[in-house]
Formats: sequence, C-alpha cells, structure tokens
Amino acid sequence: MQLIALGGPAGSGKSTLGEFLADDLDAPHIDFDDVTQEVLEAGRRQFSHLSEPELLQQLKGERYSALSAAVLTVGSALARSGGGEVVIVSAPFTRHSQSLSMWTEWLADCGQWESVVFVWLAVDPSVRLNRMQVRGSSRDAEVLAQGRVSSVPLPVIAHRIVDAGVPLREQSMVVSALLP
Repeated sequence: MQLIALGGPAGSGKSTLGEFLADDLDAPHIDFDDVTQEVLEAGRRQFSHLSEPELLQQLKGERYSALSAAVLTVGSALARSGGGEVVIVSAPFTRHSQSLSMWTEWLADCGQWESVVFVWLAVDPSVRLNRMQVRGSSRDAEVLAQGRVSSVPLPVIAHRIVDAGVPLREQSMVVSALLP
C-alpha cells in the first residue's frame, strides 16, 4: 500500500489535485477539511470567542490527529479487503513538513505503509491569492483582507515539488510517475 500525501499552502490546489488523482487512480482521497469538519464545528461552539484563524490555530493538533485516524482507518480497511493499493491524503502539512520528528510521529499514527510519497504543491502567490478569492472561505478572510499571501518555506522532509500552476492532467502525471 502506498500513501500519497499532498501538501502546500492555502490555495495551492491540494484538494483539487487530490480529487483528480483519486479519480485517475481509482483511489480514496482523504481531505483535511472534510475529515476535520466535525472538530471545527465542535470547536466553534466551545471557542465562540475566537476568530476563525485563531480557532484553526487552537485546533490544529486535534485536526491532524483526526486526519491520521482517518488515514489509518481507510488504509486498514483497504488492506483487509485486498482492494486498492494507493491512498491519497491532502492537507497543508506546513508545520509537519518543517520538522522531521513531527512528520515521523504523524506518519506513525497513520499505520503501516509500504511507501509514502510527499508532494509539495508550489504555485505563484498571485495564483494562490486568486484561488482564495474565488473560493471565498472564511478561513482565508484574514489573508484576503491583507490582499497578499505570505511565502511558505519548502519542506525539510523528503519531498517532490509539483508545479500547481500547470493543468491538473500534467500534475497528475508527475505524481503518478513517483509511485513505485
């Protein structure tokens, strides 16, 4: 079983590429925002005094725990059923990709994988900003109010860079070629 982890800053196209790859490879896609929606809803009730960016920061650890639990569940189910060889997970991974120990701990919580491919989606800041404007999510409000996106450092963990500014078919071909 192979795990493809798609990481990158907000607006880089992680979810979009994850869904495209899932269709292309006939594989499950586990999306950070989808899997952690319940955690966010509970957090909004519990921490109603926090702004959306503050809430996201407050719940970051809990959200990544929920994500690893989902990866473990899906991977275990596929292994038991004998179906599927690839699982795709998309999340920012901005902090995890900056710390080998944090990444290793998160992966350990995800269960056993024959191989893990970490793909970092790189895209021009103006394209990211435009994508964030189009999607109009409350989590992007603070960035949109500033009218610019900050740069995000490249991962220090083993990774492959994919240009998220090229068409999805090209991105998918690059990722597929990375699989053993």
